[in-house]
Amino acid sequence: MATREKLIKLILKGDPVAFHMFCRDLDESELDISGATFRTLNLPGYDLSGFDLSATEWEDCTMTGVRFENTDLSNSYLHGCTLIDVHAENANFEGAAVENCVVRHAHMINLDYTASEFSGTRFIQCEVEGGTWSEVDWGQLTFDGGHFKNAQGGDGTFKNIQFREMVLDGVDLTKLDASRSFYYRCQMTDTNLGDGFKEKAGRRRTV
Repeated sequence: MATREKLIKLILKGDPVAFHMFCRDLDESELDISGATFRTLNLPGYDLSGFDLSATEWEDCTMTGVRFENTDLSNSYLHGCTLIDVHAENANFEGAAVENCVVRHAHMINLDYTASEFSGTRFIQCEVEGGTWSEVDWGQLTFDGGHFKNAQGGDGTFKNIQFREMVLDGVDLTKLDASRSFYYRCQMTDTNLGDGFKEKAGRRRTV
């Protein structure tokens, strides 16, 4: 069986131990399952760091403790997925579409969001740090709790974005075309969300 087909089969099987054992002897160039489609899978503890997952499709999957370090997720599509304790660092989400997902306790560090489309998704107690934000089209997103740090928004659109009871540190979204967005009980340091964000209720705590 070819390497690509074997990798896909081990993901479909939901056996991370066998998957990681198989990956140990592979060259970096062989970590490629681009364009594959996965539906209604439970994926616990998979390490997909360094993989080419470009143009992959993930529908109604549950990912727990999955790692995406230096992973290429460009032009990928995630719909109806639940991501819990996921760690993504220096991953490429350029042109990716994320729809109607729930993301809990994720670490999202220095990701490339260029030209990505996120919609209908809730982020709960997530840590978002840095990243590239040009030409994004994000709407109908809720961030509940967690930490937004050192994020500098580029050209792009934010519509109906909610920041609730978060810590915002070094965040500048003034270059984004933001509208119908608000923040609620957020603690802000060196942060400017721009005119498109309004304080909904309660009192902002600035330190």
